[in-house]
Amino acid sequence: MVQASRLGIQIHPQARAYLLPVIGGFVGGDTVAGILATDLADAPGPTLLVDIGTNGEIVLSAGGRLTAASTAAGPAFEGPGSSTACAAA
Repeated sequence: MVQASRLGIQIHPQARAYLLPVIGGFVGGDTVAGILATDLADAPGPTLLVDIGTNGEIVLSAGGRLTAASTAAGPAFEGPGSSTACAAA
């Protein structure tokens, strides 16, 4: 955690910025944020997190383990022109 003002971000001077680690290859901080936000590690059964953007990451939670993989997905999945969004809990 770091004060946002130290990063030159023009928001409230007391705002905090959280920087999340890259966990391997192209599995980055956005995927780590998804894992934390969904509490994926504590999912009651096999659960898959899918993050599709320039890179496509998937994380499988099963048997007390998290397994992640990444591949290039390209701009086709980045959202321009998308008219429908889908989310599952």
